[in-house]
Amino acid sequence: MENKPYRIFGHNIDMEGNLSYSPDNVSYKLLVTIDDDVIQGEKDLKVETIETGEFVVTGIEGNFESDPQGNWIKEGWQKLNKMIKQKGYSVKCPARYYEEVLEPSESGNLRLDLYLEIKQ
Repeated sequence: MENKPYRIFGHNIDMEGNLSYSPDNVSYKLLVTIDDDVIQGEKDLKVETIETGEFVVTGIEGNFESDPQGNWIKEGWQKLNKMIKQKGYSVKCPARYYEEVLEPSESGNLRLDLYLEIKQ
């Protein structure tokens, strides 16, 4: 979110906690950026690093009140895949994808940037 000291990312996970590509995923994993000074002295904090890569990104916004199935998110991913094909990019395998939570333009909405890793 703009002007926040952190960023929030997430992706679907399977039963073992691994990245899940299935629409019937088990859960959702949240990843939050934190400062190094927060890490020091925290023995129960699990730290992961997202390795750098090249990603195609698109923004979406909607809400579950007007779209309980979340089709606006699915449509966003379809839009992103269409952009990749139009530009002639190839998705890196295994693909890494993330959804970053941003400040919505309208109250009650959820705004996300969708990231999909491409081959460099």
